[in-house]
Amino acid sequence: MKESEIVGGPDDPTLPDGETEIAGEKFRLCFDFGALAEAKALLRKSGVELNVLRSLDFTALDVDTLPALFFAASHRFQPGLTWPRAQSLINMRTGARVVDDLAKAYIAAMSEPTQNPPTADQTA
Repeated sequence: MKESEIVGGPDDPTLPDGETEIAGEKFRLCFDFGALAEAKALLRKSGVELNVLRSLDFTALDVDTLPALFFAASHRFQPGLTWPRAQSLINMRTGARVVDDLAKAYIAAMSEPTQNPPTADQTA
């Protein structure tokens, strides 16, 4: 599956998203309900039980919820990211930045979409 392919639907450039960078690799973050639900099902298959919506309390993230939330928010645009790899990417050096970037992506998801989203020419 290509990186730009979307889980559960067509590529929608108006989806509110964010980005984080870990070890020189960029990950698009998106709090898309369908992709979060699919990521939760994948986590459950790996033996991880997570209430994704409750985990969105950024004041109470823990060492077990942060990697899982990163995995879930990454799933829309990086469906090939595995749970073990997601876990390995989050550590003491990367955690604070990922929390900040997840919060920004979450805020973007809660915002009302603009009626005239910028085109690629306007954002370049």
